[in-house]
Amino acid sequence: MLTIYTDGGNSAKNRVGGCAAVVTKNNVILAELVEVYEGDKVTNNTMELAGVLLAGQYVLDHPELGCDVTIVSDSEYVVKGASEWLHNWQLRNWKSTTGAVKNRELWQAIATLKQNLNMRFQWCRGHGDTTLNNRADELLVKAYSKLIKK
Repeated sequence: MLTIYTDGGNSAKNRVGGCAAVVTKNNVILAELVEVYEGDKVTNNTMELAGVLLAGQYVLDHPELGCDVTIVSDSEYVVKGASEWLHNWQLRNWKSTTGAVKNRELWQAIATLKQNLNMRFQWCRGHGDTTLNNRADELLVKAYSKLIKK
């Protein structure tokens, strides 16, 4: 089984953000992945979701690793959304109890990942003592900070 620590973050003032995923198997780091983004759609939540998509795509691109994945995230939005809310959103034609589902395209992509991978989601405290979640945060902040310095 793979355990992947994902994180996302942004600088709203500068309209930049990033996501990262630290891929592990048996407590050995296999890969550290990072992507950066710019624009109006860069929010903390979109970056958190992008981290899950980055992780999932990595697993799909490396079938030799298997399809059993635990995603560890410090985002309750990601963990609850993927574990509790996603199924009902799909049944309700992408409507939540408060209206249209925000970030629908990203959630649809996660739904597709879940059809192809055996994904579980686990929450951890951000900036706490989960070393590899902290590593993911460090990677993404370093990456998007380079965009600000341009």
